[in-house]
Amino acid sequence: MSVVSTATTGGPRSVGADTVLSVDHLVVEFKSGKQRVHAVSDVSFQVRRGETLGLVGESGCGKSTAGRALVQVQPPTSGSVSYMGQDLSALSKADLLARAAELDIPGRSKMSKPELIKAIRAAGRPKRGARKIS
Repeated sequence: MSVVSTATTGGPRSVGADTVLSVDHLVVEFKSGKQRVHAVSDVSFQVRRGETLGLVGESGCGKSTAGRALVQVQPPTSGSVSYMGQDLSALSKADLLARAAELDIPGRSKMSKPELIKAIRAAGRPKRGARKIS
């Protein structure tokens, strides 16, 4: 997966007041039998006001999983996601639902607002047979 941004590249960027979205060392892993599947490994980026960001990669590389982790539908195994300076993992389900309209991520399988809200509500319920890696 590659991160494509309108931002200038160079050294690390500091998180400032104009940072809308900050993702630091995002990791999403799943347990499959006795193996761990690394769906997203150590992704970090910041999006500032006026910037556009795209996740680009081959099918199955983790783009959708990263998107779901950004909106907390699939909670990350580790790392942090901050939106407008607020750590999204620290928000209650009610606060996350209130922000659902702002957190929509476009893509080939774009969720409608009701689907996104339903997914956030269901995120607290584990799938049958699923085990979160801690």
